[in-house]
Amino acid sequence: MADFEFGSTTTPKSLYCEDDIDFLNECIKLEHDGMKNLNHWNHMRNRFFASFPENTNVIEIGVRSGKNAYRINKLLKPKKLVLVDPWDKYLTEENSTGVRRMENERCRNNVFNHFGNQPHVEIIVDYSLEAVKLYEDGFFDLVYIDGDHSKEAVAADLKHWSKKVKPGGFLAGHDYSPHSPVGKMVKQFMVDNGHKWRLAWQAGETAFYSDSSDSPSDFAIQRDKY
Repeated sequence: MADFEFGSTTTPKSLYCEDDIDFLNECIKLEHDGMKNLNHWNHMRNRFFASFPENTNVIEIGVRSGKNAYRINKLLKPKKLVLVDPWDKYLTEENSTGVRRMENERCRNNVFNHFGNQPHVEIIVDYSLEAVKLYEDGFFDLVYIDGDHSKEAVAADLKHWSKKVKPGGFLAGHDYSPHSPVGKMVKQFMVDNGHKWRLAWQAGETAFYSDSSDSPSDFAIQRDKY
């Protein structure tokens, strides 16, 4: 990966596969993100993910129905793909409704039904900071974070998951804008660790305000290779 440059690849326009129709139709029902049909993907985000190296160790924190995990799996063809989400584990009687609990269960089932029999995929039903304890430092080529977006949670994820990125690898995430909690914590992380990391990609100010959670509001920082 030493000679890899972020953004050096081209992107297919469609990720749709006939064999995956049931999984993708369930994603349409569950995501509420503007995905209107099986071929409706944000091509800027496709290009973003296609910019990372193929055949590597990848983890996604915050999976929901598995739509973005599907994109990662199709575009990057990872050697190992780890999917982490607590799904309904974090729901209590105080912060959930029957509808929300049922939707989370459908999301979890959709992920297990599609990815559960793929030998290179590991699914972890747990919180981010519990899952991080399972892997040795420098194990992943790409850590992608789309979990709890509070400032405290983002700061903790950046601190702990950055250690799991190998030299030359990437730490990335969603819902970035310069003034969002994610954006502020990424900036602070770079202030504290900029001598070890470089900014590879950041979304513009307007990306975060798209009407779809599949908007291209991503960031990526790359760990120093040495």
